[in-house]
Amino acid sequence: MILHKPDVVTLPEQGCNVSALFISIAAGHEQSFTILYNQYYKQVLSRAMFYCNEKSMAEDITQHVFLVVWSKRMALARIEKVEPWLWTVTRNRAISFIRKEAYKRTYIKYLKTRFEQEERSPLQLLLNKQKAERMEKIINSLTFRQQQVYRLSRNEGMTYSAIAKYLSISTDTVKEYMSNALKKIRKMLLLHKDELLVHAM
Repeated sequence: MILHKPDVVTLPEQGCNVSALFISIAAGHEQSFTILYNQYYKQVLSRAMFYCNEKSMAEDITQHVFLVVWSKRMALARIEKVEPWLWTVTRNRAISFIRKEAYKRTYIKYLKTRFEQEERSPLQLLLNKQKAERMEKIINSLTFRQQQVYRLSRNEGMTYSAIAKYLSISTDTVKEYMSNALKKIRKMLLLHKDELLVHAM
């Protein structure tokens, strides 16, 4: 994705004031967004961990926080207290994730109760767990943009056009990111299919 980069805005350096980063990001500088991401990732992750106490969920929350930053970039220059705003976004995302997780766990508990008489192979359960863990590792190996598009599509159920509008990119760009993500996922799954079976023996 190519963003308009006005000559009147100077790109901040690594470790600069977050207010300067917000102003630069608002001007459409992806490099400044990357600096912000690298500079604040651990802090956002730490706060997310404080709320949910689960690393995998905290990592998902952190990804969504930076997704919110980018999607709302046009308004960033008007934010006066930038760090408190970032922590508020983190808290709100954490609350949203925790609610969804609570609902999901309640539903899973219901399903287990509903089908508790159904026999299930311990080997199949092990394979399913390994597949889920492998899939998460593969998704985390995608580029940041590919992860954004893939998670919004598969986890949030958003259409390509909705994702394009949310990320302020074209639908064709969304399709390209998704296509490349799926190709890598299929390739990695084929590469590790025998590994799953060996570990289950």
